[in-house]
Amino acid sequence: MEQNLKVQDSLVDELLAIEAKLVPLEARKEELKEALRGFGAKAYTVDGVGTVQVSEPAISKKTGTKLEVDQTQLPKLSKATFDEVFEKGFTFYADVMSRAAKSRVEIKLAA
Repeated sequence: MEQNLKVQDSLVDELLAIEAKLVPLEARKEELKEALRGFGAKAYTVDGVGTVQVSEPAISKKTGTKLEVDQTQLPKLSKATFDEVFEKGFTFYADVMSRAAKSRVEIKLAA
């Protein structure tokens, strides 16, 4: 059992050591990707090393509408006045938007 704990400890130690090395590299990788996004959509190839593909960014756009209801006002309505709900402003339509996203930067290393 003690040997299992030593194996676990060594795995945890190794994982933490790798993570300590990766964190600054990941931060720099994100900086470089952000810089490449500034040049627009393009593909870069370095022979024998790999490729970097920068896509167009996705923009937020209207995808439809959804019915919004003021839940605090609904109990005040009778069945007869339910048809008046739009006139009274208890319910309204709101735009449904897609999520905006940064352009993707894909990195493929040569085999």
